[in-house]
Amino acid sequence: MADRSFVVERASNGRSKCKKSKEKIAKGELRIGSIGPNPFKDDGSLMTTWYKVSPFFQMQLRQRKTTKKVESIDDLQHFEELSSEDQKTVQDALEDFLSQKDQPKPKEKKKKKNGKKAEGCKS
Repeated sequence: MADRSFVVERASNGRSKCKKSKEKIAKGELRIGSIGPNPFKDDGSLMTTWYKVSPFFQMQLRQRKTTKKVESIDDLQHFEELSSEDQKTVQDALEDFLSQKDQPKPKEKKKKKNGKKAEGCKS
């Protein structure tokens, strides 16, 4: 399996959708793509999955520790081609992601089924 890489750019048309939020990405809107193997073809071709900036980093927070993530601006292809305003937007989102990345996630308590105690528990 090929390594993932990432690309950032302004949308060239309005046909793509954010994989996480399911919203259309408007023409000219800033987007980040995750480039990986195309699961629909066996020829080794690559596919880009597009995200809006904020949902992209939310998605990265939820991934496994072993999944490749954006660790620095150098991981984003075409970053240097963005306007300074767009670069700042992406840098701010990346810094926010990196500050949250290593924080422990709150664990959810297991719910009892039908309000009954689990078998084997003494009252």
